[in-house]
Amino acid sequence: MTHIRQKGFTIVELLIVIVVIGILAAITIVAFNGVQSRAKAASVQSLVKLVSKKVNIYYTATGQYPTLTQLQNNTAIDSAVAGSGPPEAAIDSAIVGNAQPVAANGTKYVRYAIDTTYCSSGYWIDWYDYDNNRNTSGSTTPRSIRECIPL
Repeated sequence: MTHIRQKGFTIVELLIVIVVIGILAAITIVAFNGVQSRAKAASVQSLVKLVSKKVNIYYTATGQYPTLTQLQNNTAIDSAVAGSGPPEAAIDSAIVGNAQPVAANGTKYVRYAIDTTYCSSGYWIDWYDYDNNRNTSGSTTPRSIRECIPL
């Protein structure tokens, strides 16, 4: 009696390969999501530092913190002409506003406001904290940036 040997893989071998591919895919997806979130968080933190530096440059040059409009348009204190403020304080107006920061599509956006409630002069900056999936405020960690010249 002659046995004809068939070539190919057994069902067990195929299942093992499928399971290994599934495990590798799951590890890759989890790792990618973590990297993407950290990249968004780092990008927003960089943006917050940039806005804070630009505001402080404006303050150093003029002696007062800019309003949102002055910051967005880089206008001088007593002028309505865009670009008349300190050249070093110029900023892309699309990244700064007065609305609540949102996480939609990884938007890089910060909220800037003048604070005269507790200060004679000051400002605060809020942003979306991608690490904790929430907006920052004065009571969150990390906290919003608050610069204040006391009354």
